[in-house]
Amino acid sequence: MENTNTLNARRTPLHARHRLSMATLALLGALWMLASPASAQASGWMLALDAGGGLDNGGLAATSSGEATSVSLRAGYQLPTPGLRIIPEVKAGLIRFGEDGLGNSAQEIRSMRAGLKVGLPGFISPAIYGHVGYGKLTGVEDTFPTIASGTTYDAGLALDLTLLPMINLGIHAGVNGMIDENRSETLRWYDAGAHIEVIF
Repeated sequence: MENTNTLNARRTPLHARHRLSMATLALLGALWMLASPASAQASGWMLALDAGGGLDNGGLAATSSGEATSVSLRAGYQLPTPGLRIIPEVKAGLIRFGEDGLGNSAQEIRSMRAGLKVGLPGFISPAIYGHVGYGKLTGVEDTFPTIASGTTYDAGLALDLTLLPMINLGIHAGVNGMIDENRSETLRWYDAGAHIEVIF
């Protein structure tokens, strides 16, 4: 009996060390998955939907509330570049600034842009983006009369979470502008929101 108890006492620390070793390996494996470029995604076509809100930063608040809702569609191709996620893409956007309660009606900016998104590979992927194109500021009432038009642009930051090699969920925030070609005035606004990207 004494020998059996002594043997069991010796086994207990071994079992504890074994469980600790397994837990350590599991933790290291999880960290590797978070940082591994292979867990991010392969190359392929990309379709994305962005949705969020905006806030005027010059030139728009005088004719609307200065607060906005936005939606954009993006399409591009994720290049097979090691160490980086590089996606040349086109973007069709619509942002609507609401009424201000003082008689000024809602307005919309519709734009078509081309640009680039560059990020780090991995389960969690920080990224930067920028686009340039052409846009129009119109009134919502009276059959959408054009108020201003010209070159439009954006630049910002994003953070993507890769749930599967083909699906990214993320958040983004950026600055936007449109150079009015008639009045040499730049309309500026901020936007922020969430997005989903599908790689196929």
